[in-house]
Amino acid sequence: MPEPDHNFSRRIAMGIILSSPIAIATGLHCSHESSHSTNAGADGALRALEIRTNPIVPRVYPPNLREPIDHALLTSALDAVDTHFVSRRLPVPLIYHAVRMWGPTKGFSILRSIDSKPSWKRADRPLISVMLDDEQFTIYSSYGLKSLLRRSPYGVQVASYQAIDKADAGNASHVGKYHDTMAKLGVPSTTPLKLSDGSTATLADAIRDEAYRFRPEVEIEWISQALICYMSHPVWINRFDEQVSLNNIVSRVASRSVGTGDCDGTHIAHVLATALAVDREKPYLTPDVRTIAQSYLSHLCALLSENQRSDGTWDKRWFDVAKSRRGQIDKSFVPLAEMIGVTGHHLEWLLITPPEFRISDDALERALQAVIGLMPRASSAIQEDWHVYAPVSHAGRAILMATGEPVHAGVSNVAR
Repeated sequence: MPEPDHNFSRRIAMGIILSSPIAIATGLHCSHESSHSTNAGADGALRALEIRTNPIVPRVYPPNLREPIDHALLTSALDAVDTHFVSRRLPVPLIYHAVRMWGPTKGFSILRSIDSKPSWKRADRPLISVMLDDEQFTIYSSYGLKSLLRRSPYGVQVASYQAIDKADAGNASHVGKYHDTMAKLGVPSTTPLKLSDGSTATLADAIRDEAYRFRPEVEIEWISQALICYMSHPVWINRFDEQVSLNNIVSRVASRSVGTGDCDGTHIAHVLATALAVDREKPYLTPDVRTIAQSYLSHLCALLSENQRSDGTWDKRWFDVAKSRRGQIDKSFVPLAEMIGVTGHHLEWLLITPPEFRISDDALERALQAVIGLMPRASSAIQEDWHVYAPVSHAGRAILMATGEPVHAGVSNVAR
């Protein structure tokens, strides 16, 4: 593999945020600066937390492909997860997954009917504006959930399953999913936010809010990745006057049993791969935790190599060693969304792992070719049920990563 570009993580520095593509495209402007420090909380006890202006974004290591990917097949696969939505009110998880895949300047269209003939109404702002501006959220997303961004004593709180009333939970997402999406896109923490009360803040206020709230007992698969990428210092004090350490977070994640957690256990791998990628750029892990994380991923790679189906995919029992020993890998029916989703989730973390620490390029290529061939078949299911979009979009993002397409607007993220 060619050597990675070590200037990659700084590629998205934009200078003055108000002239950035995101700020211009969304029409947002911030009336105050708050990206590097914060006032103490209401009790005066909280210390300022520094947030990186530009998060460290893991480098991508695309595989060496033996056969070129057919352009027509690639186009058909990506069309299945394009941002043409049947729903007039877009669920938050759908927005997160679409933005995460396509980047911060991707537009979107909503289906409408005129004289019983389907037509599409193009929005005048990119999809990410729904995440940055509560006025846009109200127009395109809010049902059951009145606002996404709320002022808090610690900054800006983003609505999630655990941060809102149960009655509103139908249109929320995981704790930290918002922040992790921003981190994966390399969105600067100085990016303006417009809250439901009309006031302004920055993304740093939202990152800082979660850093103050963080406790290891919460759902940490997503917020841990965001904090690893955005936090300037690896140790801080939360609002409970407890010390939080990125090193300890990674250690805790690496203590989880293989296959546990959301999305069939794949997000543990995402956390550890991200943690090691940032550590390679700016070391913060202790040697023992670094070794534990590397060993965990090596074990997962061994399981993936053993349990890859003959068509190149993995299913939700990807970690079941007994299955492969019994020769049962290809003998059970696997739903289409499961094959695409599990395979796509694994491809994402494998592609930010250096080749010497992951499965073979041959196995990666078979997985990529498999999801490219399967994704067009999911198109009708996505139109009927938006929940199918989420797992399929992980495969779409992996395809963009592996083929060298820019996952971030106007910037290639591929290590050359």
